[in-house]
Amino acid sequence: MRLRRRTSAGCFMNLKELYLEIYRSRPESILRFMLVSLFVWTLLTLLFGSLRATRRGWMWFNRILAGCAVLGILGITVFYRFIGGGGEVGINLVPFCVPEEAWRAEEYYRMLLMNAFLFFPLGLSLGNAWRPERRILRRLGLTVLCGLALSLFCETMQGLFMLGTAETDDLLMNTAGVALGAVSALAAGVLSLPIRWLRKSGETSRK
Repeated sequence: MRLRRRTSAGCFMNLKELYLEIYRSRPESILRFMLVSLFVWTLLTLLFGSLRATRRGWMWFNRILAGCAVLGILGITVFYRFIGGGGEVGINLVPFCVPEEAWRAEEYYRMLLMNAFLFFPLGLSLGNAWRPERRILRRLGLTVLCGLALSLFCETMQGLFMLGTAETDDLLMNTAGVALGAVSALAAGVLSLPIRWLRKSGETSRK
């Protein structure tokens, strides 16, 4: 039992260290990585999500990635803090209410960006994890709602158990990160419309 706890603690520690290593990167590098990932995932969705032979496999692949993203988020924001990794403790429900000096500091914008980045992989994968029969806007809405619920859960846990600072800013940026990732599914759905139209036209002409 102790061995399992030590293994879990080590896993959460390594996950947190990876997150902090990314945190030290330049904000423009993180933003560039997010935009490139969005472009690549849109192309992959067009390639694998549009074909009947690979559509189901692509859906389940994204479901697995979404599950890993949820575990990663919980590990960094909740589980890691339970083993003694908490920072400043408090509750701030007023959005974007910071001292004027903070607005001028690069660190504040880095913090906002990283809160979005933390939930970005969840939006990227979960947006493509729903059944393709669902309407694209409904899939997008469900993805954002799931991200919002997860962020709200994490912030509530931090506030109730004094694991860190529960902030409205974190909730807003986490949700923004999920929404940005889910744009890949929206873009792929829009770009696949001509392909679907040509396919239907070909089937009609054969008949």
